[in-house]
Amino acid sequence: MTRFHHRGDDEDLDEATALQRELLALFPVSHTFWSMSLSNLAIQLSICFDHQSNADDLDEATALQRGSLALLPVGNDEDLDEAIALHREALALYPVGHTDWSMSLSNLANQLFVHFHCQGNDEDLDEAIVLQRDALALHPVGHIFWPTNDEDLDEAIALHREALALYPVGQLSICFNHRGNDEDLNQAIALQREALALCLVGHRYRSGSLSNLAHQLSTCFDRRGNREDLDESRENLHCALTLLTQHDPFQVNVPVSLTTTYLSFHCSGLDSTGAGKDSNSLNAAMHHFKAAANVVSAGLLPRLRVSLHWVRHARQHSHDTQLEAYATSMQLLDAYMSMTASVSSCHNAMKAFPSTLAIDAASCALHGGDVRHAVELLEQGRTIIWTQMTQLHTPLDSLQIHSDHAAALMKRFRDLSSLLDKPPASYPEGTSRVNVEAEETRYRCLVEDWNGVVEEIQKIEGFSRFLLPPLYFDLQDAARDGPIIVLIASMSSCDAIIIPHNQPPTGIQLPTNWEKLLRLVHALQEAVEKDASPKGNQSALIKALRELWDDVVRLVVKNLGRFA
Repeated sequence: MTRFHHRGDDEDLDEATALQRELLALFPVSHTFWSMSLSNLAIQLSICFDHQSNADDLDEATALQRGSLALLPVGNDEDLDEAIALHREALALYPVGHTDWSMSLSNLANQLFVHFHCQGNDEDLDEAIVLQRDALALHPVGHIFWPTNDEDLDEAIALHREALALYPVGQLSICFNHRGNDEDLNQAIALQREALALCLVGHRYRSGSLSNLAHQLSTCFDRRGNREDLDESRENLHCALTLLTQHDPFQVNVPVSLTTTYLSFHCSGLDSTGAGKDSNSLNAAMHHFKAAANVVSAGLLPRLRVSLHWVRHARQHSHDTQLEAYATSMQLLDAYMSMTASVSSCHNAMKAFPSTLAIDAASCALHGGDVRHAVELLEQGRTIIWTQMTQLHTPLDSLQIHSDHAAALMKRFRDLSSLLDKPPASYPEGTSRVNVEAEETRYRCLVEDWNGVVEEIQKIEGFSRFLLPPLYFDLQDAARDGPIIVLIASMSSCDAIIIPHNQPPTGIQLPTNWEKLLRLVHALQEAVEKDASPKGNQSALIKALRELWDDVVRLVVKNLGRFA
């Protein structure tokens, strides 16, 4: 595997996988190392899938990991305590100055850090930080044992960077969040500056280092309100953005960080154009939200989450991009649900997103006077929800029975979507530039292939609107036998839409609100249960129906007269 990572030869990967299979065959099911061997083979198959895109490898890897997990007992605090005790014993066996002393210090620190997360004991966090500092102190820049040979020096620099990565920058950040100690934040920023200094211009990790420093500076601004920190954070993020290639899978992270920085400028009143809804900083934040939501290489799920944040902030600040944010979220939700294979997976995915997304989107469109777009968004949301409620087939399932060519496109779309949704590979220090560039090229090809498959699907009869919202004119045909009435109840307003067959739709704002309608629904349900029998006096039912007429039906009937 080491040779494969160095040269990228698939034959080495295949041979390594074959050897893992032979090793697994040597262990009986009950053997102590059976679970570990299952997991190792699963890792090999996952690497095969990453480089060869064979879905069978991914399926087998998933099955093996599940089998490995099933053999492992559930961990408990006693296991963690024992692990810490063993690491202390191991550390005691090394004399100070031993070549493995630094690594043993770091291992014990990592276990204590896990212990802190599990039990919240401040002493564990303090000791972990002290141990990590001791480990770092053993590898100072300019160490007397640094070699003079160029190749050895390059390797030493790479190892030093890895040692620096062991230093608790993240632990100091967590320590600051836990205690609010400014000294922890100052040290975290200082270490991030040191890390950035090691990533010279042209280094492939410079963008990430700039982003990390920007994040710490933004936290510092939130704490102290010093504008210089926010200015530097913004400058670093823009520098990081220029270093990313068009299809870099990490490209979504920097625009998201920029949205946070620009929103801080806007909300703190530091924007030169003021704090209105058209301020430069607010406009810049929404621009970067849009950019992040459209990074295809980031995968559908991360883009969907970004778009929902865009919706929330655009709505909060009444920004002009609010409707565009809603439409983007609806399109990404539709695409994500389309590539999710099983009904149970779709159902679980739906629970993770706002249930009123389509209604709120339609309400936003109505407020902007775009009644047709409101109908399109409602229909798009209704199709997604109805498909899940009735466990109907997704559009991709319909493709499978359309033709062999369509079925092949369906499989290709799901495979490519799955590959794009996987977390991007991270490379250890010392990985050759050739391998990194090969991975970037692979991502670019994935994006181009995904776009090409979508275009091919849209050429098939009946699928021209695949991953696109429905068109109002297609929906209007359903009103050929009479106008269709659509009711919209959102937290912002309650409306009705009349859809005639050959005329423009009409939007009607109703004289009620969400809370009042909710009470009316409950009152109507209770009245039906109590007073609907012939022997009931039906007074409560009549009262509820009268209120329903006054608040909803009357205005709709009045406007229907225009289409008679």
